[in-house]
Amino acid sequence: MTSTARREVPVSVDLAARVTALLGKTYPAVSYGAVDGFRVMTLDQQEPRRMFVRWYDDRERALTGAPVAEEKSKELASVLAAAGFAVTVPSDGWDVYVADRPADTAGPRYQVVESDLPFGDLWLVMDEWTRVPARTVRSKEAAETEAETLNLPDQSSTD
Repeated sequence: MTSTARREVPVSVDLAARVTALLGKTYPAVSYGAVDGFRVMTLDQQEPRRMFVRWYDDRERALTGAPVAEEKSKELASVLAAAGFAVTVPSDGWDVYVADRPADTAGPRYQVVESDLPFGDLWLVMDEWTRVPARTVRSKEAAETEAETLNLPDQSSTD
């Protein structure tokens, strides 16, 4: 009889599986040969990974020219938030970052951080739950105002 060491499933793999199962009830997942749908992904190489959902769709709206992905990202964010996940749609993109809500939600969710990038806006309003910038702004004062607004009980970074 041989025994094998028990393996733990990484947190990001478990999160990706739960998000995929939830969204898969309503939306198609991207697979080989399928053009439209969602995929749960990460760009991080180690745990804890920041996970995000991306909608793939090559079609454009005929009249407005607005990508379908923009509309779908808001829709996906609403579904995930309603299911109890922490979600962030950064102001400069359409990826939906997702994480489990922390056990302790006391204290502000959004913090002002100075950007260390040599380009773009100088200040970030970071979502502490998903660990991504919810907004980027040019001045510290504007970032503080944005963080205060987002930290109000009925606000979210999904709009």
